[in-house]
Amino acid sequence: MTMGGVYTFKTKEALELYKQTPLFKSMWTTPIIDPKTLVIEEFENMAGSEKLHDMPDAQWPASQGRSPVCAEDMKDAWMLMYRQKINFNEKMKDQMAVRHITKNFAAANWIGQVPGLRTKFFAVKSSEGENFEHVYKCYIFTSRKAMDDYMNGPVYKQKVLDNPVLK
Repeated sequence: MTMGGVYTFKTKEALELYKQTPLFKSMWTTPIIDPKTLVIEEFENMAGSEKLHDMPDAQWPASQGRSPVCAEDMKDAWMLMYRQKINFNEKMKDQMAVRHITKNFAAANWIGQVPGLRTKFFAVKSSEGENFEHVYKCYIFTSRKAMDDYMNGPVYKQKVLDNPVLK
């Protein structure tokens, strides 16, 4: 079995501090993880993602918008993560254009469009720096059905499969 996790930090400094903690270092000694297979990747959460962190129209099934999210909410929650290569062209000239679109327009294209989509992050891999070629996306759905409906529906086809900016 392969397992993974996504950790979100408010700042790069907070991430670096976490990496010095016993909790972070324990990943190499915990009995459920083979340390030879452990892969740590760092991503920059792109501006615009904050607008999609708590989608207003997708409530968790148990907590129903009340905080905090509870274990019952996670029983059928699913995460979809993927990487797309950017097709730089006349419409998407460079990395600054990607950042501009993500920051200014991405939220308007998603809010209210995908039932059950609770959170969406846009990210670029830190190791690629400012010359990144890929955009990474992480979607959190309130249920498997919501994720499957998205993957089989028109929004996925239009925004992902048929999107000329993405390869």
